[in-house]
Amino acid sequence: MTPPGWIFSRSVTSATELGGVQLPARTDVFWSPYLLHRLPDVFPAPDTYDPDRWLPERASSRQWKALLPFGHGSRKCIGDTFGMAEAALILAAIASHWRLVPDPHAPPARQTVSATMILRSLPVIALRRRPTFW
Repeated sequence: MTPPGWIFSRSVTSATELGGVQLPARTDVFWSPYLLHRLPDVFPAPDTYDPDRWLPERASSRQWKALLPFGHGSRKCIGDTFGMAEAALILAAIASHWRLVPDPHAPPARQTVSATMILRSLPVIALRRRPTFW
């Protein structure tokens, strides 16, 4: 929902066309993954937190191509693979012991926008899972 960087820039190195617009060399182009990830024609209900949108039967190739939370190309964040792996491991470790549910009495979570987008709080109630034995 909130990519690490909210806006990126590139300089066109040679004359090119982008989206039907001719761009001369040395043109600065700015793009926002935050806005790109909220295009309703690419991501249905883009402001809704829905991890299931990435299930193989639901995610389109267009969505995968539009998902650029760490940038793209030669200037893509070198820590993207590590960050995604680390996040998956942390989430698995937490989810194996706890069930997190939104705190109905907490105020809405706030975001702070600066060079990066940071979610400052995520009010949840942690409920211990019962151990399961096979």
